[in-house]
Amino acid sequence: MVNHNEILRSLLDKKVSILYNGNSNLNTFIEGDIFEVWKVLNTSKTKYPLIWLQSGYTVKHTNLPGNYKVVLENCNFYLITKGDKTDFYEKRYGDTYQRMLYPLLERFKSLVSKSKGVVLGQDYEFITFPFNNQDGLNDKANKSNPQTATLSDIWDAIYLRVDISINGDCYPEFKIN
Repeated sequence: MVNHNEILRSLLDKKVSILYNGNSNLNTFIEGDIFEVWKVLNTSKTKYPLIWLQSGYTVKHTNLPGNYKVVLENCNFYLITKGDKTDFYEKRYGDTYQRMLYPLLERFKSLVSKSKGVVLGQDYEFITFPFNNQDGLNDKANKSNPQTATLSDIWDAIYLRVDISINGDCYPEFKIN
């Protein structure tokens, strides 16, 4: 068994830089629920862009001789930056999406595709949403007890749903004994 959580953190945390309004913005990666996101955002100096993997996906292991594979099914990633509630959607899509979030999505996919042994599923879907209210989040892991938290920021975000395969043999440093 390998620690897939740490593999993803090592692959995605502080690895993508986006130039926006003359500033280089290095991403933060968080895996957890909305409360974890809230805690990190309230204690971080640099908050955005944020790649958040929402907890609650399914983990499947295949352990064939010489081929140890971990498949993470139905991963819900949120690529997030700070939005502005006074802007119309047209401006938000032309500004934060065009110059921050779409490049972040492309660099996220590129980073994973260039990694050793981590592969995004061939089929994925994403939704764009200027996000003014946390109540819009659908907590897939806990539908019977929806999570609510007060967020101080307005978000522009891309919600990406994708499966991820990890070749565990490529990551001996994350092996669990």
